[in-house]
Order: sequence, then structure tokens, then C-alpha cells
Amino acid sequence: MGTADWRDCVGRVTEKDRWKWARRYLGRVRVYISKDGISPFCGGIFRPYIVMPDLYLEPAGEEPICREGLRLTERREKGKRLNWHLTEHESHPGYEDRRLTDQGRVLLCHELLHLKSGHILWINLFALLRIYWWFNPLVYLCERLLQQDMEKACDEGCLYYTDISEREYGRMLLAMAAGQETMRPAGAATFLKDRDYHSLKSRIGNLRGKCQRERYHSIHKHLGWGCAAVLALGVLAVGATSYPRYTRLPDLTLYDENLNMVCNDSPQLRAAVQVVGGYLQIDGERMEECLRDLEIEGDYVYLGYDTIMKVPGAGGGGNVGMIALEDYEDIFYLRAETWENDFMEFCLKYLL
Repeated sequence: MGTADWRDCVGRVTEKDRWKWARRYLGRVRVYISKDGISPFCGGIFRPYIVMPDLYLEPAGEEPICREGLRLTERREKGKRLNWHLTEHESHPGYEDRRLTDQGRVLLCHELLHLKSGHILWINLFALLRIYWWFNPLVYLCERLLQQDMEKACDEGCLYYTDISEREYGRMLLAMAAGQETMRPAGAATFLKDRDYHSLKSRIGNLRGKCQRERYHSIHKHLGWGCAAVLALGVLAVGATSYPRYTRLPDLTLYDENLNMVCNDSPQLRAAVQVVGGYLQIDGERMEECLRDLEIEGDYVYLGYDTIMKVPGAGGGGNVGMIALEDYEDIFYLRAETWENDFMEFCLKYLL
């Protein structure tokens, strides 16, 4: 496959790339030629690649060629000049003096658009969702709809970036569905994933009404800003109307040695005890008066505080201090400050 083919396709799909990020990323793509009559596909996030069938190669003139397994990358030289170089992995004499056909260039642009748009990342994210939520049928439905939308977006991009007509593109879809093998590589985006009649009908029907080149970028720009605005409004709406995941109760609850509740957040107890930074500060005189009025005897009392409520009327978690009646500064906290307790409290607050 000639470097001129690659340079032309990358230049077409990155012509609106102001910061050259997409051009640098696509310059790292490895292109492989397969002898099998398969549908082209692409994959990889950090090491992107594209696999093309040799059916879309034709004899070339004296253009520089790229053999099977050769990697085309883009390198910046002095004066900020962009040069293309080949790194040989595995040569194959059968692919010398070959270049892409017109249909092959369209297919290459289609796969480059998948990589440029980040579709491989979304495919892998949904694969992860299927692992965690395999029991939810909506995950499979959303994944299928997402894949169809990604293919339609790349179909529309091919009509914009190449000179192919809607009729020719539709015929190419039908020809590939009739004659080529389909593959389902994991974590990859393929041009033709299945021969489903409804999927092909939807893709071909979406080709009608090709917009002008000057309108294509404007439409997608406004759609992007519109989706970002809707997402931001949705986040704000959820944050403004949602209930908190948990409520920390300010109540103080006093228990005797037998763990019988004797007082629940009375004004007298509230005046004697304060909670500062998760710890108890006790006024000795007021605490003595409170215990005397409650007629509590023994060596210790238990004071519960900072209780977490997940649902109304039901608590879960919190802290308890065991207070010695002989010395109110002698407090033993029953909740140990360990990472296990911190992790369980985190799960209680945010996950359950």
C-alpha cells in the first residue's frame, strides 16, 4: 500500500484539526494487509491498528510502497516539516507495487474516522459494562444502538471527506455484505459487523441527503456544543434535586452499663456534652448534674453520637464513647480508628 494513499486519507480526515492532535495520533496507526476476504476493522487505543483485505489493492506505478506488516508513522523534522517513514515488521513479496483502489481509500478513511472519534474507547467501555451488568438487557440494547450510531457517523464522514456518492457507497455496503466474511474482533470496530437486513437498511437509508462540505463541520460542532450543554444541565438538575446519600444525626444518646437507653438528646445532656472533630468534650459539672438527675449508677456510661441515617427512621454506623464516671476525661471510643472501619463507613455512606 503506497504512502501516498495513507497520506491522502489521513490528510482528508484531519483537515479541520486545528491543533494537529488527531494527525499525530493517526500517524501512529499500523496498517496490516490480510489475504482473507474479511471486512476491514480497526482497534487499539494506545497502539492503534487497521486491518485491510488485499481485495482493495491494485497495481501501482513507481510510488513508494508499503508491504504487509509495514508501519506508517508521522515524524516531525526541523522546520516543523511533516515526513512519513516506514518501519518494517514483516515484508511480503506479494504486496509489492500495490496501492489502494478508490473503494479501498474510502474504507481506510472509514476506519481512520473510527480511531479519530474515539470509538474504540467506547466499545471497550461497553465491554466492561457487560461484565458488571450482564443481567441487564438495556446494556446490550444500548451497545447495539451505539455501534449502529458510530457506523452511521463514519458513513456520513466518508461521504464528506471522500468523493464517493451515496449510491456508490450504498452499493459498496451491499457488495461487502454479499461477498465478504464478517468478523467480530474483541474491542475493535469493523466496517461490516453483521449482515443484518435492518442494520444495512438503516445505514443505507441514512446516506440520503448528503450535506455540503462547508455545512458538515458546522453541524457537528453545534451538535457537540448542544450535547455538552444538555449534559451540563442534566448534572446540575440531578445535583439540585437529589437527596443526600446519607444524613449525619446530631442526636446524643446516653446508655447505662447494661446498654439500656436512659436519655436521648435532652437539653441537659446537650449542654454537658459537645462533639468537636469527631471526639467528645464533656463539661464535668454539668455532666455530674445530668447523671444525678437521671439516677445513673455504676462505673461507666455509654454515649452514642454521629449516627449515620441512610433511610428515614433507620440508622447505620456512628460512634460510641465509653465514659468513666470517676473521670470524665477517661473516654474509650468503641470505634477503632482503623482502615477497615474507615472503609466500611465509606461503603455505608456512598455505596449502599
